[in-house]
Amino acid sequence: MSPIRNASGQIIGASAIGRDITEEKRAEAALREATALQSVASLAVAAAHEINNPLTVVSGEVQLLAREAGVHAGPRIASMLEALERIRRWWRA
Repeated sequence: MSPIRNASGQIIGASAIGRDITEEKRAEAALREATALQSVASLAVAAAHEINNPLTVVSGEVQLLAREAGVHAGPRIASMLEALERIRRWWRA
C-alpha cells in the first residue's frame, strides 16, 4: 500500500495492488494430493509384490505335493489351492 497525498502533502487516500493467488493455491493442493496418491499407489504395488511372490512359491509347492500324494490327499490339497487362489484374486482386485 502507498499513501496518496494532495499538493500540500496531506494523505487523502491510499493505493493498493493485490494479486489473486486462488489458482496457485488450488494447483499446490492438487500437487500435494497427487503426490500423496502416488505414494499410496507405490505402497500398494510393493505390498502386492511382497504377497504375490510367496503365494506363487506356496502354490507351486502345493501343486508338487498334489502330484506326489496322488489320490490320498486330493481334497485337502484342492482346498489349499482354492484358498491360495482366493487370496491371489483378492490381491489383484
